[in-house]
Amino acid sequence: AGTLPAASEVSDLMVDIKYLRSDGLEVTSMPSNPGGNISACQESPPATSCIKFVEVKICSGNPCVAVAFQPMFGMFPFLGDLKVPVSTVRMPAESLGFVP
Repeated sequence: AGTLPAASEVSDLMVDIKYLRSDGLEVTSMPSNPGGNISACQESPPATSCIKFVEVKICSGNPCVAVAFQPMFGMFPFLGDLKVPVSTVRMPAESLGFVP
């Protein structure tokens, strides 16, 4: 919880996390734990609860829009019209924190 250092306009409320299947669709039935995800992904074909990717997006509202930039210093008023662009990263889920 909180904001980014030197970027008070970006808070934890603007972080959208989605868990995706291998086809890119969102997982609707989450596995109960990381081990359960590994089991779901080893089925043939993989279960619909198999999380293959994690997508994280920084944006504001629904629909997701760019975040208004707030300059740290008032001496640059022209920067007030800038927006932090909608930023998305999609990474393989890997182990999701599984500890053997």
